[in-house]
Amino acid sequence: MKRYLIMGLCSLALPVLAAETATLLKDDSLRSKPFLDAPSQAPLARGSSVTVLKKQGAWANVQSGKQMGWVRSLSLKSGNAALPSNNIASVNTGRLGSGKIVNTTGIRGLSSGKEEAGALADAKYDAAAVSRAEALSTSEQEAAAFAKAGKLQARRVAWLAEGK
Repeated sequence: MKRYLIMGLCSLALPVLAAETATLLKDDSLRSKPFLDAPSQAPLARGSSVTVLKKQGAWANVQSGKQMGWVRSLSLKSGNAALPSNNIASVNTGRLGSGKIVNTTGIRGLSSGKEEAGALADAKYDAAAVSRAEALSTSEQEAAAFAKAGKLQARRVAWLAEGK
């Protein structure tokens, strides 16, 4: 009996041991669910530290003090390192601190759950869906008429030089 009790308590402690610390890169809200329109439970200030319990797509389930909720992963920086400066150049380059480490984040909109992975693995060509998508195309004349009705003006954009 004691063995099962100890094993149960250890299994409850494992997620806490696996959790990572993160710092907020900007002000955000702790939300009740991983959606932008979910109710906000509390404001989170730039520079505050949270514990990341798990990640789901573009969201992280975090603990801030005694409160738990969801925050956008793009608002977080792993660890407790110094935050980047507020100037636009440092944000644009993605470089953080004096170590010139580049921080990138990629979010595809799908989690690694079995349902999504199975759906992708079982994907099949659908000619009818391709036909429906092609039916949504428009001619150059229709596009020009739409632009004229909206009083839109043409603007020339130079091609980028081809990389070497």
